Amino acid sequence: MDLRIGICDDAPDWREKTRETVKHCTDQMANSVEIYSFQNGNELLSEEHPPMHILFMDIEMSDENGIDLAMEVNRKWPKCQVVYLTNYWSYAMEVYETRHVYYIVKEKFEEKLSGVLEKAIEQLRKQNRRVALQCHGGVKASLKLDDILYFERDRRVTYVITKEKEYTVDEKIPEIEERIASDDFVRCHTSFLVNFSYVKECTRKKLLLENGKTVDVSRSYWKKTEDAYVEWMKRWAR
Repeated sequence: MDLRIGICDDAPDWREKTRETVKHCTDQMANSVEIYSFQNGNELLSEEHPPMHILFMDIEMSDENGIDLAMEVNRKWPKCQVVYLTNYWSYAMEVYETRHVYYIVKEKFEEKLSGVLEKAIEQLRKQNRRVALQCHGGVKASLKLDDILYFERDRRVTYVITKEKEYTVDEKIPEIEERIASDDFVRCHTSFLVNFSYVKECTRKKLLLENGKTVDVSRSYWKKTEDAYVEWMKRWAR
């Protein structure tokens, strides 16, 4: 996998230090890596360079807020893995408003970098995982798991709900769950298999998805769903 890694920080010394540390770490990887440095949001969001795969984002900059910039990055490059860098833990709750893969206090940057890169690369690869489905109407579909919001079983068919389209298949939920074998999906009900990436709120009885859909969590699946969501949050939402 070829990687484009960006560093956005308005402090020249720290920006260069981060670049050197990232280069040293990635020189030992099999991936081909290009590193880009940005001193502000205008440079970062410019059309003069390709999208970033991984972005190290400083939160505190003199004229800008890194969290606000990360929201723009989420919209512009939805697959980009944002890693927050800061001198303080006090922003830990604020960053949950954005999609990011890690939050690092700068003094721990060098110590944590290898694991952070491994995690970000794993997430990038997961975005490209696909499942092949034989759908009604003679349609054969190869769908990215990352594009599927949930599977819903109703009577004798299963509906596959993606960001753009709905498909119908004969496979039952347990068969699909076993085949995709993804920690991003949870069986929260006999009739539902849901992608945590699209869950906005998790309560004892329901999952609220980003598109406004509410999915029931049955009593027998609550503990499993809660535990799985906590573990998923630990891996991908910090």
